[in-house]
Amino acid sequence: MRIDKKMLKMLSMIALTVGLTAGAMADLLVIVHPENANKIDAKWVKNLYLGQTSEFNDGTDAVPLLLAEDNELTLLFLKEVVKQKPVQFKRLWSKSLFTGNGSPPQEITSESEMMSLVMNNPAMIGFIHQDNYTNDVRAVLRINMAD
Repeated sequence: MRIDKKMLKMLSMIALTVGLTAGAMADLLVIVHPENANKIDAKWVKNLYLGQTSEFNDGTDAVPLLLAEDNELTLLFLKEVVKQKPVQFKRLWSKSLFTGNGSPPQEITSESEMMSLVMNNPAMIGFIHQDNYTNDVRAVLRINMAD
């Protein structure tokens, strides 16, 4: 079967439109300080929040921030990035605290506080809803809230 150029162009436009629409639904952003040039992917973020690493790739300290455990963004973040239910995550950090093997992510009360801390401290990493994003921070990962 042969597809002519016009049909191929139309299929490409449809694929691009679908891709842009899917990208528009990506509602959660993982953020860092704007000068943080480290390459950050979902696996690294997961390891940070599980206490398996505590440094960015360049060797500087990484301080994870977390909104309250019942926050919609926190629930999505734990499910999609950390791959844990809130009870599992809490249990992991309770055990780590008890055995002296680490400290849980610093709990933050609001997204505005999260933004302020991240934009003023290169060591911090957190997450916000995309509607609250400004160029005062650098977005390194997008998570689709429609999942």
